Formats: sequence, C-alpha cells, structure tokens
Amino acid sequence: MFGAGAIATLVPVFLTGCASQGDDAAAFANAGSARDNAMISSDKPSGGGNPRRSPTSTDPRDFDSLDDYLAQRQRLGATGQAWYRRIGQDTYELVTTMTPAPARRTFTRAELMRQFGFTR
Repeated sequence: MFGAGAIATLVPVFLTGCASQGDDAAAFANAGSARDNAMISSDKPSGGGNPRRSPTSTDPRDFDSLDDYLAQRQRLGATGQAWYRRIGQDTYELVTTMTPAPARRTFTRAELMRQFGFTR
C-alpha cells in the first residue's frame, strides 16, 4: 500500500508530532499515577491481605492466609464465581453456579493450602 519511501517520510513527521505534545502527555501520565497511588493507598482490604490488591482479586498471592482468601472467594460468590463452603471442621465444598450442577467436590484444609500455596 505504501512504498518504503512513504514510510520513511511519515516516521519523522509522526515522531515530531509526538515530541511537541510530550509535555502534555507526561503531565497526563503523572496525574494518572498520582490518582492511582492515592486509590491504592486508601484501599484497605478487610481481613488482611495485600493493600495493593484489587477488591475483586482471586489471586491467592494477594492474601496473607487461606482464611482471608476463602473469605474473599465467598464474597465474590454473589457475583457467580466459584467459592468454598466450610462443611466440617477442616472440610470444604466447592460451590459453583454451573448448570447442570457438577458432582460434589470436597477438599480438606490441607489440600486447599497446598493447592493455593498457603502455609497458614
């Protein structure tokens, strides 16, 4: 569509246009960073965990303990995500909204700790 000469001509024009707006772009980027940092520092997760995590995080690495992680999964269960219901002293059942309902799956606390990488 374009010959090599046309591209060589367009590149300096494009780069020149970007350079003239560099200060505005940098100011915009810095304003966004300050806003994001303020939001991150004010985000206090309930039940511990990493204060930088998203309120909808299901990444086990964002949590201090299995209990914190399972509590988050239970809160998000209201949005249709799978979660683990405690059904015994150290036994949990996987709860999903899939239809038809899958076969019941249960896990021990030790299995969940291994699966999600927790030591406590």
